[in-house]
Amino acid sequence: MYEKILESFNKQGLMQTFNAKLALVENGRTEITCDFSAGLTQQHGFSCRSDDKYR
Repeated sequence: MYEKILESFNKQGLMQTFNAKLALVENGRTEITCDFSAGLTQQHGFSCRSDDKYR
């Protein structure tokens, strides 16, 4: 399962632009991470983290 998802993920140019990585792949759940970048924040400087209570 992981290899199939990774192959698809690696074909997505936007994920490469974000320098995103697959952090977790399991049945029914996938987590993607990327380093903080000011260019990825919302209009008021907020960015979402996996441990945010508002995700």
